[in-house]
Parts: sequence; C-alpha cells; structure tokens
Amino acid sequence: MSSANGNLIITANKLIVDAGDFDQVTDYFSEDYTVHVTGRSYEGGHKLVKKTIGDLRTTFSDLATEIEILLVHESRVAWQRTYTGIQVRAYKGFPATNKTMTWQDMVVSHIESGLIREEWLVTDLAEQLLRARKK
Repeated sequence: MSSANGNLIITANKLIVDAGDFDQVTDYFSEDYTVHVTGRSYEGGHKLVKKTIGDLRTTFSDLATEIEILLVHESRVAWQRTYTGIQVRAYKGFPATNKTMTWQDMVVSHIESGLIREEWLVTDLAEQLLRARKK
C-alpha cells in the first residue's frame, strides 16, 4: 500500500499539474481536501485544488514539476515538488517577469481511501517571486 501512495502523488502531479487534466482531480483528491500552508488552513476540496492549480497554470506557462518521494509511511507521504515555469502574468501582487522561475514545495500528504485527504505544505514561491523582481 505505501509504495502505491507514493505513486499516487507522482501520478496526480503529472496528470493534474503538468498536463492540466482537471477531470482527474476527483480520482486523486478527497471531496473534503484541506491544505495547511505556513500556519493557515484552506478547505475547499476539489474546487480548491482546481483553482490553485489553474491559477498556477495560467500564471506560469510551460509549468512542469519534478517529484521526489522522501518517505512513505502507512497513510503519509513526505515529498518535494520542484516547479519550473515562465511567469507570464501577475501573481498575488507580483508583476509578470516573463522569466523562467523555479521554486520548491515540501509536502506531507495524508492518504485516506486511496485519495489525498489533507496536506501540510511549505513553499519558497514568494521568495522566488521577490528574487525574480530583483534580477
């Protein structure tokens, strides 16, 4: 079961983030999906996943991910995601740079009944957006 959970993370990222196949969200994420990001919690299930990834795919052209599974234990997977994309639109107050950006997320995912139910995430996206403005 545990290696299946690692594969679930890899496949979800390739299909949904990289390929933009939002029809796959229900196959990989729980309807009551929640994410905790730097001390804040966001609930919203499938809508939250689609909006968040949709915003990233609209802002960063050629968005791609590399996934490294760090640890799999029962229903939890610790992993790192490296994003690469060209920022072609403003994002959360940061103007478009039209430059290639790379940033990383560290994530712990809780898998329940074969679906990603909850995640804890730390990202350096804001730091990289600031850095891109200074280049």
